[in-house]
Amino acid sequence: MLVIEYADGKIRRRSATHLLLVGDRVADRETLARAKAIKAKMEADLLDARWGPQTNPNPDSPLFDDFANRMIEHASTGMRSSMLSAIRRFSKFIGPDRTLRSITRADCQRWRDELLSTPDVSRNSAAAYVSRLRIVLSRAHREGLILTNPSDGIAIRADAKIPRFLTLDEVKQLATTPCSNPHIAASFLFACFSGLRHSDVARLTFRDIGGSTMTVVQKKTRVPIRVELSEQARRIVEEQRALDHGERVFDIPRIGTCNDVLHTWSKAAEVADFTYHASRHTFATMALGAGVGLYEVSRLLGHTSVRQTEKYLHWIDAARDAAVKKLPTLDIPKPEKR
Repeated sequence: MLVIEYADGKIRRRSATHLLLVGDRVADRETLARAKAIKAKMEADLLDARWGPQTNPNPDSPLFDDFANRMIEHASTGMRSSMLSAIRRFSKFIGPDRTLRSITRADCQRWRDELLSTPDVSRNSAAAYVSRLRIVLSRAHREGLILTNPSDGIAIRADAKIPRFLTLDEVKQLATTPCSNPHIAASFLFACFSGLRHSDVARLTFRDIGGSTMTVVQKKTRVPIRVELSEQARRIVEEQRALDHGERVFDIPRIGTCNDVLHTWSKAAEVADFTYHASRHTFATMALGAGVGLYEVSRLLGHTSVRQTEKYLHWIDAARDAAVKKLPTLDIPKPEKR
């Protein structure tokens, strides 16, 4: 006897049927199709009971645009822009005034396929757009606004790419180039030598630093880390202490403003463009390149798994391979046969 498992909001329910699998491939295929149809009707009936018939708009079933825009308002600064782009694209694709519960798996699949076939959308951008849609629909599912998430299992595998990190020569070039905001410049250089994220640098206090040791609880992961500061990092801290601008080590604005300043600074230093988060990648690659062990770097970064840190080894190897490919080819005369 087949038992159908179906979703009722956050609850998974089961219901027995009188359907049986008999061992005949054709007959069993028809039986499974009937079971799927029964499951679909059960979930549709639950939706109708909760929100009213789909053809009769119900004020308790919010419009996709309204729900998504409320999420964007409360999203982090770094997430807001990408979510807004994704939501605008998806809304244009499905049409106006669509309720959350009217969005189907077919809608999500067709949008994914359209993104992959759009010339001006890279594969990685398409992957990010689909990921943002899944975040919205997952949230709607958790809140019980839809019984199932129509985007479950729909994704695009992004192409692997080497994220931006700075070489030691580039860090030196920046350090000798004036910046329009010295506080941001100092904090970025400190992050290059400590591995902290912008969110942790921004709230770092002098109490978190004792002698040559820094102890902080990461805002993102809530994982505590203890870092032995390098001589360069300690010098930056002491320079900030002399400025006497309160208990925080660095007086810096939100990350978006910092990135704008860094963009201008990179041009002045004639260094390829980068964002604040490149400092964390820079710290990891410099540490590994200097011979610090993978496990030690993982602990310094506050990673919960060494696997998260292993990617830096691949990036270093890929960067070296790319550098080798850039070596010039010489037109060397062929040796003559004797």
